[in-house]
Amino acid sequence: MQSARWAAALRSALGPVDVLLRDAQEFTVAVTSDVQGYLRVTTVDSAPHRISSPASVPTARSEPAGNGPGRVLLLLQEHGVAEVAQEGRRTMLEAGDMTILVTSRPYRLTFADHGRTHLFGLPLRTLAVPEAVLAGLAATAIRDGDGPEKVLSSFLHTLLRREGAGQDRLGELVSGIAADLVTALATDRTAAQAAERHHPTTAQGELLRRIRTHVNARLNDPDLSATSIAAAHHISVRYLHRLFSTQGLTVRRWIQPRRLEEARRELGGANRTGLTVAAVAHRWGFPSASHFSRAFRAAYGLSPSAWATARQAA
Repeated sequence: MQSARWAAALRSALGPVDVLLRDAQEFTVAVTSDVQGYLRVTTVDSAPHRISSPASVPTARSEPAGNGPGRVLLLLQEHGVAEVAQEGRRTMLEAGDMTILVTSRPYRLTFADHGRTHLFGLPLRTLAVPEAVLAGLAATAIRDGDGPEKVLSSFLHTLLRREGAGQDRLGELVSGIAADLVTALATDRTAAQAAERHHPTTAQGELLRRIRTHVNARLNDPDLSATSIAAAHHISVRYLHRLFSTQGLTVRRWIQPRRLEEARRELGGANRTGLTVAAVAHRWGFPSASHFSRAFRAAYGLSPSAWATARQAA
């Protein structure tokens, strides 16, 4: 396949990219792409070459159909070696390694040998973490561990064996699970990076972990706030905000996505019979059903009742 044709095939899956071949005469490649809900799964099997995105920020028109402007790419290396570069960082991916890229910022992928790479694309708007936080994790190696990494890796490998999801309701649910897992991974790794970077093995790093545990245990408390959290840990509100600023978040912007995750999980549960949206909103600390519905739609693109109906039907 010639460079121009290969670049055109990649752009249909990844958006605007430039391609540089090491050996145009001997170059072989295969690319497959599948859409499951709002998750696009692209697999690249190829000889050595390089893909780079332009410096300009993609627009809605230049993004692949159905994804909208701005996406996060989660890369999973199946075999071979690939180098990923973004935000001034570079990392080498070997079999089983993962990393994150943000398509609204310049990046480069270099396939050093014959290999296979899977790319999972999600719209940024479906993740409950800011773009800046995701960019802070870009081009850092994510290896199978005992936390969210292990769960995400297992889910992605299972997803690669799944066929025929497409744009049906089950496909929407699959993409929602993928978004939740990436959000959990990003939140966990950002907190760990902040603790290691700013307070390695200190009481402050331990304090951040205790605060996260405290918040997770009280998500259903409508009075949970920066003031109550600070009081429970005998620190000032100002110091609490400073701790969270190391993660690129405010206290409120960390609490609300966690509440939405739990509410969405409960709405889709098998034992939801008779449980109203208002009851779920109250259970997870939202001041009103209308406030909950607005926040839910902004985060997931569906109303709580529409999500619950789709999940129950599936």
